[in-house]
Amino acid sequence: MPNPSVQALVTAASGREARCGNTRVILIDGQAGAGKSTLANRLAVALGGAESAGAGSYRPDAPLAASAPVQVVHGDDLFEGWRGLATLDAVLLEQILEPLAAGEGGAFRMWDWVRNERTHAISVPQRPYVVIEGVGVAAPRARELAVLTVFVEAPWEARLARGLARDDNAYDDAVRLWEAWERDEQEKHAQTRARETADFVIDGTEPIPSQYAQPALASGHEIVRPSMTAATEPITDVIGIQRRTLIVISGAQIFSGFGLAAGITVGALLAADVWHNTALTGVPAVIMTVGAALAALAIGNLSQRKGRRLGLAGGYLAGAVGAAGIVLSVWQDWSPVLLISFLVYGAGSAANLQARFAGADLAPPHRRATAMSAILMATTLGAVLGPVSAKASGTVVASQGLNPLLGPFVVAFAAYALGGLVLAIALRPDPLLVARKLQLARAASAAGAAGDAHAALDDAPAPAWRSHVAAAIGIMVIAQAVMVAIMTMTPVHLTQHHHGIGAIGGVIAAHVAAMFLPSPLSGWLVDRFGTLFVAVVAGFVLITAGVVAAVANPGGVVGLTIALVLLGLGWSLAMVSGSAMLTAWAPVAVRPRLQGRSDALTTLAGASGAGMAGVVMGWNGYSSLAWTGAVLAALMIPIAVLVRTRRPATISAS
Repeated sequence: MPNPSVQALVTAASGREARCGNTRVILIDGQAGAGKSTLANRLAVALGGAESAGAGSYRPDAPLAASAPVQVVHGDDLFEGWRGLATLDAVLLEQILEPLAAGEGGAFRMWDWVRNERTHAISVPQRPYVVIEGVGVAAPRARELAVLTVFVEAPWEARLARGLARDDNAYDDAVRLWEAWERDEQEKHAQTRARETADFVIDGTEPIPSQYAQPALASGHEIVRPSMTAATEPITDVIGIQRRTLIVISGAQIFSGFGLAAGITVGALLAADVWHNTALTGVPAVIMTVGAALAALAIGNLSQRKGRRLGLAGGYLAGAVGAAGIVLSVWQDWSPVLLISFLVYGAGSAANLQARFAGADLAPPHRRATAMSAILMATTLGAVLGPVSAKASGTVVASQGLNPLLGPFVVAFAAYALGGLVLAIALRPDPLLVARKLQLARAASAAGAAGDAHAALDDAPAPAWRSHVAAAIGIMVIAQAVMVAIMTMTPVHLTQHHHGIGAIGGVIAAHVAAMFLPSPLSGWLVDRFGTLFVAVVAGFVLITAGVVAAVANPGGVVGLTIALVLLGLGWSLAMVSGSAMLTAWAPVAVRPRLQGRSDALTTLAGASGAGMAGVVMGWNGYSSLAWTGAVLAALMIPIAVLVRTRRPATISAS
């Protein structure tokens, strides 16, 4: 059964005698995030008034004119924070409705959700209409003083997604806060029986027409069975596009995992073999990560202008060109070309890492980390099989007269090329471009004009986001530097203790598996417990990895395998939590560019870690390098703790 029209609600309200002096009070109760504020504004306009700018928007220097026929009162201005349902009735009845019923004016002090205190006094004088919207406003006594009560509802998942999208800058705690609010809300509605006694029950996921033929009210009330108002009606199959996006990018990531593994497994060994100098073993990692940093900037800027498809596909294809250049330059003994090829090869790893952001473009806020972790996990197959297959691919290329250490780079050429082609052909429609269209549609609906919507999208939020973006980047930078430094030198350390490439490949395979295979766990932890909590856990895991690596017996591989598994797990936790924090707090208008800069800084940190790793190891051994990594990892903990203390207290729930 369709929703009633706005005109039907107006007719019902205007046809009843005022019960609060000369004021007709309309109560819009319902579930948080169901669409009560939107309906209240539509009613206000239909009754001859103006839209409210929303909860928290009251300005003492510009109060609503006394002659205004309609005033909208928001529950979020009445509630005393996230647990404010318990004190709602006292404020609503004693300070607003009872004074109105006595023929006087009401007044209350607005609750400030950031400062956690009541601030400005808002007057509610006698007017033709007062529309009060909010969870729990239709208590029994309030209903007695109202001419109309409406209950708006929607499924929990839809409401949570809306609320988290609106409350994006409080993403770290928002899921837990919303879940606690939901429990209080259910208890409140069970006590007040607001839905059962409402004149109309509105489905907040269906359009509410302005006018159409509406049956008269029955003897009791008209109940419209449940399921985004017209303003939030989907303009495309977002769920289907998101599902296709994850499938396509995951397929490309499987291929790119093979390309990623080549440099990790044999890059340092190839340098030692070609240049015959252990001190230069870290050079390929430095050059590759510098290349990845430059590519991250390019991919971010290209994605900002043209979308994810061209940005990511271009990165993978550049990685394929770099892998081919490495093979040719070693074959022909072209050292300058080898350096350039390592630089270009780094673009593949940049695209592999930035692909996680594409998985989050269309994901609801409370599933962003899970979506990003799914993309990271897809890298596992290629990234694990790549090191394991190093010996086999080396045998094949050796049979053609090439250096066996080139085998993984031949595989990388094919893998990156296939990954790039998959994205170029199949990543349609582009998830970032679709997300922008949806964002623009929402902004246009709120602004009332497309031009205003573009201006709204270009406006960055308050400076509060900057500290969280900086913290997110800092967490990822530290994790990357520690991981790359220890991981890069582990094959060299094992080689110095007479372990073969098979054993080295096994250790690196375990490390890479730990980087990507636990990604779903990392995503779930972030979505459930918040980014800052998981960042602290990541710091402790990386500290443990460094300590274990420092004390492990180099004569065997068990201790170092455990250390590198912990190293990979800590990296996964840090990258998923940092990426989720960055995506949640970065303004949508500049998000891809900030993501590219973040990955550029992260990979530069990896380059610094790789470069210093060779120096530290040559100076005082592998154990000193591992201890240094543990000390650096400890810096992640105060970063997460400090930024948590600086965040705004809360934002409104309903």
